[in-house]
Amino acid sequence: MYDLSVDIPRGVLKPVPALPETRREPRHNVDARVWLKARAGLARAALVDLSREGAFVETDLDLAPGTALQLRCYLPDGGSPFSLWARSVRRSRRDDGRCGVGLRFAHLRREVRERLDHYIEQRNELDHWSAQYAF
Repeated sequence: MYDLSVDIPRGVLKPVPALPETRREPRHNVDARVWLKARAGLARAALVDLSREGAFVETDLDLAPGTALQLRCYLPDGGSPFSLWARSVRRSRRDDGRCGVGLRFAHLRREVRERLDHYIEQRNELDHWSAQYAF
């Protein structure tokens, strides 16, 4: 495995063009908090967006793609927090040292799947109404 933390001379790695969107489910912006638990440690994170299949979080943990982790989610819907398993699928480094991490959910329990489905349906309805009517 290569150590990518070293300084790479300019021009050695060429920029990769943006890949086409391959998500099967739309993501919805969310302003919520989660706890992440992985071998790298335990940390609070900002839940930035959410879909039925995954999420994007910003955290201080350095979670390389492929990292298995547990999330404790606190959605802004008034319901109780719930836990689920996920795997990191992509990572980006911010200038402030934080990481943006794309997550894919794994092995969702029925009650967690139903909770996510209900929350996302509410968001879909809200997005639909706000697109039609400017308040």
